[in-house]
Amino acid sequence: IIGVVAPVHVNVTRGHFTSPFTLTASCPTPGAVLRYTTDGAEPTISSPSFPGSLQISSTTLFRIAAFKANYLPAQTVTHSY
Repeated sequence: IIGVVAPVHVNVTRGHFTSPFTLTASCPTPGAVLRYTTDGAEPTISSPSFPGSLQISSTTLFRIAAFKANYLPAQTVTHSY
């Protein structure tokens, strides 16, 4: 282990929304891969890769973390929309 992946940032904070919106996420660690879930499960290295943006149009429990070889993963970020 040579480091820890930096925290993931999302563009919309948790909350109640009446209209669909586009969610984006980023991680400042070069080469980190973002993995996410929408069912409340903890993201793992085998979870789907975050596609760059995600349309949120209904109640969603969104969780995301960043992974990189030889690094500890970033802490999971959880938001409910």
